[in-house]
Amino acid sequence: MSQIGVLTDSTNDLPKEFIESRDYLFTIPLTLHFGDEQYIDGVDIDSAEFFEKISKVDIIPTTSQPSAGRFIEKYQEMAEEYDQIISIHISGKLSGTVKSAQLAAQDINNTEVKIIDTGSASLGLGTLVKLVCKLVEAGKELDEIAEIIDNYLNKSRVLFTVSDLKFLEKGGRIGKAQSFLGSILNFHPLLELKAVEGEISPNGRARGKKRVKDAIVEYCREELQGEKYAWIGIMHGDNAERAEEIKIALNELCQEIGVEVEIIENIISPILGAHVGPSVYGMALLSGDLLK
Repeated sequence: MSQIGVLTDSTNDLPKEFIESRDYLFTIPLTLHFGDEQYIDGVDIDSAEFFEKISKVDIIPTTSQPSAGRFIEKYQEMAEEYDQIISIHISGKLSGTVKSAQLAAQDINNTEVKIIDTGSASLGLGTLVKLVCKLVEAGKELDEIAEIIDNYLNKSRVLFTVSDLKFLEKGGRIGKAQSFLGSILNFHPLLELKAVEGEISPNGRARGKKRVKDAIVEYCREELQGEKYAWIGIMHGDNAERAEEIKIALNELCQEIGVEVEIIENIISPILGAHVGPSVYGMALLSGDLLK
């Protein structure tokens, strides 16, 4: 049986313990830029340090993807132990990471590289990485894993909100939601990232934090119709209190409708924080029988 290694990027937002407990799972970091200062995500700066820093400086940071050369180095390093690699990453419409991976894979001859554009980010990406790991550990073959993930993209959703729009507007990663943001005075925007679309779109708006929570619960209620198993990611910037409220409400919902759920929670990476800001919180949803 072929040995499969898995490479993802630092926007996956999976808990550190999950990554470190799987010796076949590797992470390639993106880079954060504060003016002339440069930080490697998760190496030179962690999430807590990042949110503390942006609270003290009047700079909206920028980000950059790993170079193709860095991917080549990582693939070659992994090829010493694995003859097949699944490289699974943030949406190609949100980052050039997938493009770098594709360029690098053309120069790799000693191992097979399968690149997956998840069309997602944060724990939307993370839950799909978690599913890849589950399939690798079950002994599935490379092509079968890629096909299963492709089929599960239409079950992958991210729904989030922010109260400070300057990061989203400056970062330019909001696709169809751009015109929506200018008309939400006194409202919290509900922004959706569907993996099959790969870009952020408006889902609705809610006045007040309680209505945001209620809207997220009702969104999940609808998406989970007919499902038995789900993974829900709860993520936040410098806003853990709101995220905890969402976690409790969604756990109660799943008990009510009879869905067996595993909840994963984490603070978002500095790279994503640079684009959405500290006020962000929301959830990622993946459902289906394979999650049992």
